[in-house]
Amino acid sequence: MLGIGAPELVLILILALIFIGPQKLPEIARTLGKSYRELTSALDGVKKDFADTGESFKREAGIENSSGNILDVPQHTPSLSHEDAKLLDVKRPDSHIN
Repeated sequence: MLGIGAPELVLILILALIFIGPQKLPEIARTLGKSYRELTSALDGVKKDFADTGESFKREAGIENSSGNILDVPQHTPSLSHEDAKLLDVKRPDSHIN
């Protein structure tokens, strides 16, 4: 819980009781609780969106069962056909295209 121990929590409650007063304290605590719930709900939604987006990228890239490691991505290096190499005037070391 945010690194707050029991002594710190008691001190915060005592200070809140002194500065806010016993009449307003329940209302403020209720408001803070609702705000905290909404914030965690929104953060969970963002985390889910990021996870879903990552999964869809993995599916599109063809690495569904990947551990997420960059080395697991299949390396697709297209090679030029002889006709394409002639069009681009590229010399391949394994052939004699002029």
